[in-house]
Amino acid sequence: MNKAMLTFLVTIATLAALPTSARSQEAPEASLVGSWRLTAVYDQFTDGRRRDTWGNSPQGMLQFAANGLFTAAIMAGDRAPRAGTVPSDPVGPAFAYYGTYEVNTSAKTFTFHVQQSTWPQWNGATLNRTITELTSRSLKVVAAPIRDPQGGEFQPHLEFERIP
Repeated sequence: MNKAMLTFLVTIATLAALPTSARSQEAPEASLVGSWRLTAVYDQFTDGRRRDTWGNSPQGMLQFAANGLFTAAIMAGDRAPRAGTVPSDPVGPAFAYYGTYEVNTSAKTFTFHVQQSTWPQWNGATLNRTITELTSRSLKVVAAPIRDPQGGEFQPHLEFERIP
């Protein structure tokens, strides 16, 4: 092995060993890739009210693959077993969907193209999300405003931590 090749390999190994904050800023699509555990999900109304639609201790996961595929699932954390049910008839609230995604780095957004969802209204839907925080450990996003006939306009907020 010549000296130039050895220098190159040592440089690559050194860069790989550095913490993410010491490396040059990653593109958001590279930073999104991986598995994320849901830590919080809530609806924020324009009048300041907050609603925890998924109850106490919601559970969930969001996964972004490098090839542009994603999968997401959210479940209320306090769901009790119910006799006479089968896995194909979930005891709610539970929600899952998957498909492809795109990232717009300049707008700090990503777009889901939903292929299939447990809520059929989202099958084939395009959903935009705004990234409010993205670090090596944390991802926070907000969805587009939704109009609730009883409560007014709100934005869903989702917060995740990276699964190492």
